[in-house]
Amino acid sequence: MKLPDGFRGSVVIPEGVRRIESSCFLGKSITAVSLPKSLRQIGKRAFKDCLLSELRVEGDGGKIRIEPGAFWFNSELTAITLGNCRLSNDIFRGCPVSKVTLTGECVTPERDDTLGFGCWHYTYSDDFFATISRKYGWALGTYILKGKLVRTNYNICVKCDSERCYTLEGFEEDRHKRPDFEWEKVG
Repeated sequence: MKLPDGFRGSVVIPEGVRRIESSCFLGKSITAVSLPKSLRQIGKRAFKDCLLSELRVEGDGGKIRIEPGAFWFNSELTAITLGNCRLSNDIFRGCPVSKVTLTGECVTPERDDTLGFGCWHYTYSDDFFATISRKYGWALGTYILKGKLVRTNYNICVKCDSERCYTLEGFEEDRHKRPDFEWEKVG
């Protein structure tokens, strides 16, 4: 799918598409995307550096595999809805996601860092899936992050300035201080 030069707006991926290739929309000014029920895979960096603010990825039978970095650095992406997905590590690095809605089963990676908080070289687990498993028994619904996400300011990491990494307020100056990300079920 080719977008015209200077494009800014919503994209509708047509029904029948099963895979969005790696880097397909990298750096495009996409503000919203509608994904087809036929989709089964979203490649690495497919929507990296876009302008998404909300995202809905829900499979209708077969699981949608989301590869690492698929949505990196969408700095307005604060809310995601996931259902019937097979998730990889570090899908949402550089996205200040503070609201997650689960509408169906998601298969998670062994390391609980799907949201990719921290810094480029100092990622730590966001504990989202461990929290909802332990505290809420994997209940479907909407979860809100307790605390405010802010950009990191780790002087040692050059990429933090350009790559827009996030952590909890109070932890942005010291990469060695690991915050506890707490999630609360609200719906």
